Amino acid sequence: AEDESRLRAFTAQISIALENADLAQRVKQEEVTRAELSRFLSPAVAEAVVKGQVELKRNRSAEVSVIFADIRGFTTLAEAEDADETVLMLNSFFTAMANVVFRHEGNLDKFIGDCVMAVWGPPSAHPDDANRALKAALEMQTEVAELNAQRVAEGKSPIQVGIGINTGTAVVGYMGSAERHEYTAIGDSVNTASRLCGLAKGGEVLASEMTVRRAGPGFKVEPVSVLQVKGKEKGVNTFRVVGLTG
Repeated sequence: AEDESRLRAFTAQISIALENADLAQRVKQEEVTRAELSRFLSPAVAEAVVKGQVELKRNRSAEVSVIFADIRGFTTLAEAEDADETVLMLNSFFTAMANVVFRHEGNLDKFIGDCVMAVWGPPSAHPDDANRALKAALEMQTEVAELNAQRVAEGKSPIQVGIGINTGTAVVGYMGSAERHEYTAIGDSVNTASRLCGLAKGGEVLASEMTVRRAGPGFKVEPVSVLQVKGKEKGVNTFRVVGLTG
């Protein structure tokens, strides 16, 4: 009976040790997953994915609001600075843009050279995603102005950023090769946002009519002549977003 009691105590200790080891492994895996997801999802969405409250794996068609923010004249700017200064400038720009995206609960899709792509929609869509995207775009220009104030104080040339936004249906999900893939959005609506970005001047925010209508009131907008974007037969009704009302 004494040996049996000792055996029970011993096996109980083993069970606790195994459970603790399993828990530690799961916590470690969650930390790795959370860190990976935080590269492109806002902290709140990343946490929801880790907890299983939001599904990432299922590819689907959904409405998205897409932003492209691109530095104008980057090649000329890079030629005037050494490589280290160029990298520091890009890192400061990307960090500021990513922070804005996450503050408005968007997804940081990718960095493309000197351009930022952000998406509002799945995996955690909001009914006011277009509104969030427009506010984020205006805040991005404010952040650029603050970066420029610092650059000018350091004797460096300011940067100019053009932003394009469009809202429409896209295919959203994990895409790529077996070895490398990413969570992204593709489709004509994404291409249109990219084309509007290409047409935007430095300091300008151009948004499609769909985005402005979906965003609702609260924005100062100026109609722009119908823009003919590459790859589309019909022109895109476009507005210049200059600020918030009130």
